[in-house]
Amino acid sequence: MFSFLSGGPATHDEVEEPKAGIGAMRVEFITSGHELWQAATDHIKAVYRQAYGAAVHDFAPELAVTTNATGAVICAAGVRDGAAGLFSQVYLDAPIHRVLAARTGLDVAASDLVEVVTMACSRPAAALPLLDAIAEEGRARGKSWGIFTGTRPLWTMLMRAGLPIVRLAPARPERLANPGTWGSYYATDPWVCAVNEAHQTRLSFNPRLVLHRPAALDKVGVAA
Repeated sequence: MFSFLSGGPATHDEVEEPKAGIGAMRVEFITSGHELWQAATDHIKAVYRQAYGAAVHDFAPELAVTTNATGAVICAAGVRDGAAGLFSQVYLDAPIHRVLAARTGLDVAASDLVEVVTMACSRPAAALPLLDAIAEEGRARGKSWGIFTGTRPLWTMLMRAGLPIVRLAPARPERLANPGTWGSYYATDPWVCAVNEAHQTRLSFNPRLVLHRPAALDKVGVAA
């Protein structure tokens, strides 16, 4: 699930020409106990609450977090390894990697997948740089498919940015045990989507983005 806190869908122009005040951005991959964890989870809660009236309580064991020049969190997202289970799986009847294999004719294993969840950006222009950093990290971890459940504004923006998005299935609230906690989120036409690294147009919309990967995460990979 993704959320932008904005007056409308983010556009390609908004990403290429960020609003003043964002400054140099930095992305970190963190786990619980990191000094940014509380600020990042609070940011996700606040954006989803304001955008949809949603109450987010559960988070992925690893977060990708974008901060601006002052150190404030402006975008955050959960990162999940396909081998450890995906949130988006709840919307499909068959395992996501098997659905992908059937749709594309490619060999796909669960371990090839990395999922981005609960992405929340207070600045739409921060979204694609964060996804760019997650894609780079996925490549470093040997992942070939990115999975996400995104709203119409998000998957429309990514298609305009040139990504060959594969929409796998609509995200239906009745698939969840607690759909009411997500407020009006499901009115945004969310879909489970995938993008293949081999055919990906690499995102690089902000040359001032600094990717910081702590040595500890290099050793342990994606937290389960």
